[in-house]
Amino acid sequence: MRAKGTARNAQSGVTGQPPRQARLPEFASVRCKYVDRQVAQRSLGEQVERRGLSEQVLRRRLEAQGWVVWRAASVGAHKREDAYPSVKRKYELLEETLERERPGMHGEIEYLSHVHHGLPDFFCYRHGIFKFVECKLGHEQLSIRQRRSIARLFALGFVVEVHVLADEGTKTRRALLHLATGERVTSERQRYFRARLTGDG
Repeated sequence: MRAKGTARNAQSGVTGQPPRQARLPEFASVRCKYVDRQVAQRSLGEQVERRGLSEQVLRRRLEAQGWVVWRAASVGAHKREDAYPSVKRKYELLEETLERERPGMHGEIEYLSHVHHGLPDFFCYRHGIFKFVECKLGHEQLSIRQRRSIARLFALGFVVEVHVLADEGTKTRRALLHLATGERVTSERQRYFRARLTGDG
């Protein structure tokens, strides 16, 4: 395990060198999924304030689909002396799961959570599959830091998705977001958004 604060080359993984920012790949794109806000909230039986709305609603939706969900920025939280017992157990489970499925990767993700301010909101696991999920509300866009972090996660072989909590009138179901330009291209539309809310994870 690398000592906290050790310099690491973000591209090559070589220790002892100043970290470099991950370049945005020229052609890489990330999948965007759109979820109807009104239907999602009603299906969860709750109403929440706009602040943190996308994270709260989409996390509950992921958990209802069987995903175990952690906050990506909190990877390694179980090592803090002041961590609550429930937090320790939850993030110890993440480390155990990662070491079993992707040996050596926990330290890499923990490092990124400290140096890359732009990791997606959630780190999820289900049936042997890991994925990162960034939550957005309406027309919110990915920042350049978030796009760089996603590019780095792609390079490590992880699935990354952007889940958008959208208004009912939004007919886009899926889109591809070009990481270098930020351009979003619709890949699937649907006539009746609500009818397609439940289903794929």
